[in-house]
Amino acid sequence: MKAIRLATGALVFACGLAFAQTAAAAQTAPSPAPTQNPCEGILNLINRPTLASAPCAVAPNHVLVESGYANVVSMGPAAGVASNYPQAVIRIGSFDPNFEFDVFAPNYTHAGAGAPSGWGDVSIGTQFHLGQSGNAVWGGGAIVSLPTGTRAFTAGAAQYTADVNWVYNLGPVFGLFGTESFNALSAPNASGNAQSYFAFIPSTGVSAQLSPASVLYGEYNYFSQEGPNLGSKSLLDFGYEQALGPHVVLDVEYGFSPPDALGRKQHYVGAGLSFMN
Repeated sequence: MKAIRLATGALVFACGLAFAQTAAAAQTAPSPAPTQNPCEGILNLINRPTLASAPCAVAPNHVLVESGYANVVSMGPAAGVASNYPQAVIRIGSFDPNFEFDVFAPNYTHAGAGAPSGWGDVSIGTQFHLGQSGNAVWGGGAIVSLPTGTRAFTAGAAQYTADVNWVYNLGPVFGLFGTESFNALSAPNASGNAQSYFAFIPSTGVSAQLSPASVLYGEYNYFSQEGPNLGSKSLLDFGYEQALGPHVVLDVEYGFSPPDALGRKQHYVGAGLSFMN
């Protein structure tokens, strides 16, 4: 919901997951609570831990910081284990209540023995709320990733993402959510040189609002390309979010990727903390 250059399959997935959460974002409480303002409250604003993003923006004079940790296990070719953190994004409200500025800090990936560890690229972007009608809320976002990471973890070139984000409330408990993400990405090709490629990454999920302070969700994500000259892949993830008052949200999640065309598959567990002033 997140195309960073890595040396192993485990690292590719870890940083790809991080980029999707932040770019194509990065990790939301997908179904807004049924209030007059569908963007009111921290659970309606956070993007993590889903790959889909919320259709809402942080209000003026407010800052929302989201962070997390994931441990990724890869099986098949290039098997290994990698941890990825802090998955941090700083979302800053602007003068317009429907528009925010975003800064995505570089992620650090720590791999097992024999694999490199290091920092990924930094990204900047925006997120905006476009409108609502009845039970539907929609918005968008744009992100630019800059090749600032260490050698084994940078994409090697700038990357660009444009998102359409939406939520549809089915009732006071259940809701649908999704992001349609269009990505101009970069990653090393078979020769080790940075090569640009396009990936369409739609994410669709269902949420259950267990209480005003807690949400369960399940999500399906499709990557039209997982790298230069590579095929598609899918990712399914599930999680729980718990608000501790109006300023703090804790989350836990689990996800897995079925075998791709090369026989690689992954699964991960993660947790996160979000804070809004």
